[in-house]
Amino acid sequence: FHKDCLHERETIEAIIDFWCKNIEENPIYTQLSHVINKLVYIEKVNPDFILWAIKKKAKYLKHPPGIVYVIRDRNLKKDYEYELKLKAFNESKCNPQIIQNDEPSFSYNDNDSKKKFGDIFGGK
Repeated sequence: FHKDCLHERETIEAIIDFWCKNIEENPIYTQLSHVINKLVYIEKVNPDFILWAIKKKAKYLKHPPGIVYVIRDRNLKKDYEYELKLKAFNESKCNPQIIQNDEPSFSYNDNDSKKKFGDIFGGK
């Protein structure tokens, strides 16, 4: 598998595992996998967001089609995006990027007056 595909597959398995352990012990697996696959592959919803949303709203979920309503919650989506940004900020704080500029800098001053050979020695 590609790295992204493997992560996606493992996340989908984690969603099903969380569902079975915390919401419904014996779900209808075809219905559950159909809802998840539709959201991930057809509607292009991030599986990490689905897992996060299910964990946040687990006490309100009773059946697999309820996942669709949970991920459409705008406040939940904002909270997820905020957490992602906060996590990225904290990681960037821990690993600052130091940029060194070892290249010398030159400047050129263009004066309208003509220079003479004697100007090299400080004469006029």
